[in-house]
Amino acid sequence: MLIDTLRYVKRLEEAGYTRQQAEAQVSLLVEILLDTLATRADVENLRKKIDTEVASRHDLETLQRKIDTEVASRHDLENLQKETARQSALEKVESEMTRRSDLEVLESRIIMRVGRMLVAAVSITITLVGLLMTLFRFLSHS
Repeated sequence: MLIDTLRYVKRLEEAGYTRQQAEAQVSLLVEILLDTLATRADVENLRKKIDTEVASRHDLETLQRKIDTEVASRHDLENLQKETARQSALEKVESEMTRRSDLEVLESRIIMRVGRMLVAAVSITITLVGLLMTLFRFLSHS
């Protein structure tokens, strides 16, 4: 920013200031402005700091997304492991039920066979008793 100090001094003189007062006021104003106004280098440095901050925030956001994705993946993995464990337990129960069912079928078959064998044994016993009685009658008549 350019300041026309000579013009400013002349205006102050026109307003009633002495040359010395006008120059002192202009000098003080220029000093204050130079201390408080940003130079192009100041603006450029600030822009670089802002760019660095924006990049850092972007990096942090990217990192946060990666962390969120990792957490979600771990959560999904834990759920999958739990589901796999449940499925395995269900398969074991189904297997045990099938085994028990198979055993019950075999037990029923064995009971049926034993029952038929008992019926056959009783029939044979009755037949033998009948034959023995016939033999005794025959022998006692002779």
